[in-house]
Amino acid sequence: MRRYTNDSPKDTPYGTDFYNLWKMASDGSGQVNIGNKGPDTLSSRQPNCPITNQIIHIRLIGTNEEVFTMNPNGQNV
Repeated sequence: MRRYTNDSPKDTPYGTDFYNLWKMASDGSGQVNIGNKGPDTLSSRQPNCPITNQIIHIRLIGTNEEVFTMNPNGQNV
């Protein structure tokens, strides 16, 4: 079963426009929030999953957007 990573405002406070990264099966089952770890637990956006088995994503730190990587389980940000 292939896994996908996507960003979504699911389970975030209404009106905040916060997003997090979700890992799930291609049929949408097995949803796991992997974007709520590391230095900023509020917003993780625009995931990219290159061959290196790392997820590259953007997080809002204060008023700046910064680029981070993490492993496919959301660890080692």
